[in-house]
Amino acid sequence: FYGTTPGQRTGHAPTASIALNDRPIGKSKIYFGWSGEAAYLVRQDNIDDPTTNRSLWRFDGGPSLRAPLSSLPYLTATGQISYRLTRWLDSYDPTTGLVVPVALTRQLLSLNASVVGPVFARVFNTPNNSYAERFKHLIEPSFGIQRTTPFRDFDRVIKNDYAVDTMVGGVTTMNYKITNR
Repeated sequence: FYGTTPGQRTGHAPTASIALNDRPIGKSKIYFGWSGEAAYLVRQDNIDDPTTNRSLWRFDGGPSLRAPLSSLPYLTATGQISYRLTRWLDSYDPTTGLVVPVALTRQLLSLNASVVGPVFARVFNTPNNSYAERFKHLIEPSFGIQRTTPFRDFDRVIKNDYAVDTMVGGVTTMNYKITNR
């Protein structure tokens, strides 16, 4: 509730999640993982106005394959491909903007490559320090690039959950950072 105006309702009703953490395929260095979720997402912007109800069922999940591309101890390179299938049982009507009981399915294929390193490490000996005898300092630069296949009906998606519903297809993302610890 916000002052004297009506409140809003957000959350999850029944939700079921399942995941298979990355495991090697046989004796290879290729890892397979899978995750899935079925959830009823509750979202009503004004409790007194039923037309603001955007609650819906959503099913989301998919497999992924990951493989190390480098065996150097100071440089880690990894490639990954993942498939994601999301199905909403309701969607926006593109002409009226109203919520309609028309299912919408999104399929995204994502290719990802990441490099961490070269890692710079130094151990500082501190024999007279009462806290620790040594301190380790690491500097890790990293770079990643990801390409996702296009999804043309993004404007029809009812955006209740910002982790899944706002994923945009057809983009290339690059990130870089330096971790100092």
